[in-house]
Parts: sequence; C-alpha cells; structure tokens
Amino acid sequence: MVARVATAGHPLEIFPEKPELPAFLQHLYDRGILEPFKSVQMKFRIQSPISVALSLVYAKAANVNEYSGRYSKMPESSYTPCAEDIVSHAYDLRVCMDDAQQALALIEAARKQNYQDYEWLVGEIDLARELARTPLELDNDTIFFWKMDLPSLLEFTQQQRARTRKWALLIEYLDTLEHAAYLLAPLSTSILTQDRYEKKSPALTYPTDDKVVDGPLLPAPWQPQNTRRPTATSLEERLFVPVSYLDKGAIQAVDYMGYDDAPADSARVSYGEGTRRLQENKHLIKYLFRHRHTTPFEHVEIAFEGKPPIFVDPRQAGRHRTLEDHGFMGYVPVGDEYFMPPEEELKHQDRKNRQGRGNLLDDELKVTVLECFMEGYEREVQLAQELRRLGVNEDIVRGRKGVGFYTRRWRTGDIHNWGHFLGLRLDAHAQKEIQLEAQIYADFIRLLAPTTMEALDDYQRNAVRFNRQELPVLQSLLHITQEQVNNVEWYRQFGFVIEGKDGVPKLNREGEELQAKLKRFL
Repeated sequence: MVARVATAGHPLEIFPEKPELPAFLQHLYDRGILEPFKSVQMKFRIQSPISVALSLVYAKAANVNEYSGRYSKMPESSYTPCAEDIVSHAYDLRVCMDDAQQALALIEAARKQNYQDYEWLVGEIDLARELARTPLELDNDTIFFWKMDLPSLLEFTQQQRARTRKWALLIEYLDTLEHAAYLLAPLSTSILTQDRYEKKSPALTYPTDDKVVDGPLLPAPWQPQNTRRPTATSLEERLFVPVSYLDKGAIQAVDYMGYDDAPADSARVSYGEGTRRLQENKHLIKYLFRHRHTTPFEHVEIAFEGKPPIFVDPRQAGRHRTLEDHGFMGYVPVGDEYFMPPEEELKHQDRKNRQGRGNLLDDELKVTVLECFMEGYEREVQLAQELRRLGVNEDIVRGRKGVGFYTRRWRTGDIHNWGHFLGLRLDAHAQKEIQLEAQIYADFIRLLAPTTMEALDDYQRNAVRFNRQELPVLQSLLHITQEQVNNVEWYRQFGFVIEGKDGVPKLNREGEELQAKLKRFL
C-alpha cells in the first residue's frame, strides 16, 4: 500500500529502473517522501497502568478514547513490581532480597487499602466518581483505544526510548507497539527506524506526467485474504471500483479501517462497570454526535484514489489539512487530459454570491466559450509535447498547463474529519465541481458507516444553529407555552415518546434533550 500511494496507483514498472520494493521504499525515505508511509495505520486496545498511559494517551499524533473514571468504576487491576525488579533497579546497591520483600509487602498493603477506600467512597457513600478516583495510585490500570500512523508511531516510540529509563515499564509497551508495526509492515518499519542521515538508495528516473495521470485508475494488485478485522460487506464489494465524474475524472475507495460500530465500541471504553450501557449502537452514535464527542469517530478511517481536475483537487480539497493526501512521489503531476465543463454549467458570474454562478449563457455564447476552452487546452497540450520532444525538464513542461488538467491524488482521513469536509463541500454555496466530488466520498462513507452518516445529516448538515441575538426573534414568532413543554404527550406527535417499562409514556433521550432546550428557550 505504501508503494501504491507513492506512485498514485501505478506498479513500480512505471520507472525505467524497475526497482524492487525494498529499494523503492528506501528511495522514498531518503528523499523525505513520508506521506505514503502514513497509509499504514494501526489501532490498539491497551490496558496499562495510568503511569504508562501518561506517556501514550497524550501523544500528539495519536487518536485516543480512554476509559473514564468520571463515569465508571475504575478497574481493580494494577501493576505491582516483582521483588527481583526492586533489587535490580534500586539506587542503593546494598538493597537485598529481604529489603525488596518488605517493600513489596508495603506496596501491596497500601494498594489493597487504597482500593478498599475507593470502593467505599463509590459504593456506600456514593461520592461522585470524579472525586472518589483521585486517591488511587498511578499504577492502577486504565483502558484505551489508541490509533496512529506508522511514521508517527515509530517516531513516538524512539523519542520515548531516548527519554525513558531502560528498565521502566513503559519500555515493554513500546516494544509491543514496534513489534506489531514490524509484523504489519516489516520493510517500512525497518527503513523508518534506520539512521535517517545516511542515504542508501539509487536515484530513479521519474516518468512524464502524461504517463502518470492519463488513463484509468488501476485495480488492486493483491488478492483478498481472510481477516479477523471487522469488515463492511457493502463497502468491500465497491473497493477498487472507479466512479466516473467531471468528464474524464474518477474516484475509487481503496482501503478502510473500522466500520459503523467502531465509534460506539470506542466510546464504551469510557462506559465500564457502574454506568448504564445503551442497548443499541445506533442510539449511542447519535448521542455522541449530538453532544460533540468527536474522538470516537476518529477510529474509523477510509482512503481513496482519484483522478480529479487540479482546480478541484488539490486546489480546493487540499485545503482540508486534517485529511492526509499525496500525489505522485511527493508532487502534483499534470496529465495531458483536461476537463470540459458541461453546457448546463456555463453561466454568468453571480453578482450577489461572488463564489457562485448566475444565469445561463445563451446558446450561441456557449459554443464560443467551449471553443475557447478547447483551443486553449489543445494549445497547451501541443506545447507540452513539443517541449518534451526537445528534452525540456518535466517541471518546466508542467508549468505550461492550466488547473483544468487532471492529476492523481490519494486521500485518507477519519470519519470525524471527513464530516468537516462534507459539511463544507456538500453545502449549496460550494463550487459545483467540489460538491460532485464530495458526494462520491459521502456515498462511499455511507457504505462504511451508515449510522454515522445519518447522524452527520441529522445533526450537522441539516441542522440549524441560532446565536444569542437571534433567539428573541424566534421567541416572538413561536407561541410555545410552559404547559406544552412540560406535557409528555405533546411530544408524541413529533416522535419523541416511548413506552416505559411500567407502561407509562416517557420521553426518549432526544426528547429529554429537546425538552431541556425548550425550557432554556422559554
């Protein structure tokens, strides 16, 4: 996958030298082309002492969802060193095994008493959990989901090793993370952990842009394998199936991690013993979205390859810097194929919406404009071909073309950040061409995470927010009484009433939240 991302979906035979995979990956590393390595991502479920989590959970490049002692009863398990470790790591060389056994007995007794106190505070006193947990030791276990891309993971583990004592417990966790990375991508892991100042790969001859860009998106070079990972069946059937758009453009989904239940599973790390577990993931996902709990949605990832016009991607889509993207070998190639707008999009400038289009051109003017487009594009293609014939460098050739020519892009991101992208680019004020690209992304994401997309539509794209100055206007228009707000049956007509276990009607969770909003509104 690293090689495929680096070459915009081409086999390594696109280079005249036809490099072997190890040499090619080394070439990427030596030239600082690290974005393709980020296509390798890993997600872990980790149980560790809080003392270890202090290093892992707050890593800047990690996506994390942690078990919360504010909601739940803390795990009873904890880390206790063995007597041999106490002796071998003691500052005083005179410490013997008897001393270590005494120290160990003190540690275990203190641990037992502290956790008994905690259970008493939580159980009998019913003290708020966020306060009751505070005396527990840092060696008490916590649990969290932890996701990171390969280069960031290896950089993180190496930095932590440099600042951590060799005998510290954290080292065992770093060893495990690195070993898992090696099992997943052994060549890339070996290359990313070597001496970064020693270049070891030969130079490659890059192909001309027309060979990179023009032509269809390619199928996967590998065969499906059995996996224990959760899969989205509806999306599996659509992987590497290109969707055409914008004349000669295309987009295809190429990889994903997680599926629709992953946000709920990640969130439930925070909902352990002592909290009411929601029965359906759908309800929990919508609850998380309504209350802006973003981190659970960072545990679902999807990646695409595309052949877009440059003025759409990267010129517009590339502005979303929370989504990883890459062209070909670290630059943006420009093919000889170009985008011709359909006649129905040939419109005058809108004088009110400076970003939009106004009235259609008349038929005669449409013909003239299309001829102008065609002549300009063909002139630029002919110039590029002539410059290549004269041996001009491809960087100079590339600069002679306009942003209406096609390029190749790879893009990946988690559902949370895809939500930001879709919220902006599916908006009616967005340029029509980026709307079409965003709609293809949305259709694929809906196959992967239909409940999350439904929540995105309900609570973000099709929702309206009012500021403090606007509320009095609403109050003057709406005639809602306190009696209506307090009457459960009044909400039935809007679908917010369910039957309780005792047969008494009550508001569902969304109804309760609406009632609270209306009370505040009044």
